[in-house]
Amino acid sequence: MIGGSTSRVLLAIMLTAITVTGILILRVRDKLPFPAEIFLISLTVALIIVTITFTAHRLNTVDYERRRNERGLRRTRKFFMDVVENLEEAVAVIDADGNPMHLNRAMKKLGIDWRSIHDRFRDAKAPSHIRSLKSGDRHFTGWYIPLDEGVIISLTDITDLMMAQEDLERNIMEKEVLLRELHHRVKNNLQIIISLINMQIRSKSHDAREALLRTSTRVQTLAAIHESVYGMDSLAEVMMQDCIMKIAEHLRSVFDAMDVEFHIDAQHTFNVETAMPLALIINELISNSLQHAFPDGRGTVKVEISRMNSEYCLRVMDDGVGVSGEKRVGLELALNLARQIEGDLRIRLRDDGGGTDVMVPFRELQYRRRL
Repeated sequence: MIGGSTSRVLLAIMLTAITVTGILILRVRDKLPFPAEIFLISLTVALIIVTITFTAHRLNTVDYERRRNERGLRRTRKFFMDVVENLEEAVAVIDADGNPMHLNRAMKKLGIDWRSIHDRFRDAKAPSHIRSLKSGDRHFTGWYIPLDEGVIISLTDITDLMMAQEDLERNIMEKEVLLRELHHRVKNNLQIIISLINMQIRSKSHDAREALLRTSTRVQTLAAIHESVYGMDSLAEVMMQDCIMKIAEHLRSVFDAMDVEFHIDAQHTFNVETAMPLALIINELISNSLQHAFPDGRGTVKVEISRMNSEYCLRVMDDGVGVSGEKRVGLELALNLARQIEGDLRIRLRDDGGGTDVMVPFRELQYRRRL
């Protein structure tokens, strides 16, 4: 086609040159030393020879370029065929009629029925994910990729990956069982400690009984944390609402404060790293309220945990007689625990005329690796 195009261009040039030259020669034919017809014939032959020579050269050039391009195409095809052939993925190239154009070594080795895959995704207009495919005892995943004139099916063997995942899930399940058992045993051991402390309370003086009683409530709080973890799906989080309710009910019983009402709003979960000191703080603040805020045994205690951007705020409020100037061990312990969770303890009298409002702004701690 390129040679024909060149010939047509040269033919037009040649005819134009012959016509123009012929007209000029005919006008000056009387002055020429030889017949004009001979000159025109010679000119025509010369132009034809030039046309044939140039066309042949052009055709030779085009033929050389074509052979060079064919060699490059064969090399490129061989390169990509080698790449596809040596892929670990099983690849099948199918034409528009559903006939296989190429199956690489992995596809032939697996012996997968690619026709069923083609029938399943035949109407797909975009690449479709083959999420799961089982052949014998092997598991595969891959892609079905439609083209303008055919389809590419690519499959990856994930049997070893699935076996490793099953082993990992089994190990995690075993560790969860062991961890639940550990929380359960720790809770039981703490209950034993509480029982031993309660046995000592009966035979001690008033001051000693009070100290042992406060120690018993703290141990009971630790037991409540472990019980909350044991009862949740996640072994890394504690639902504070349930945990605080258990602490409040226990303290109500210990301090014989059955006429004190509790209002708890703490719909948050925290990791054990944060929940443990937070629960101990709540234990100390509620214990102080029940012991010192209600001389007549009646009143209300509110416990709230709210979120403020990246921080949280614990508030323990009562409508009792207010804070005295006496320094108490419980408040000192609560202050030290607040520092553990990057917080502070602030005490102020309530604006409505009585009671105490304790605020503890804090952050949820990240798990700190010990080993």
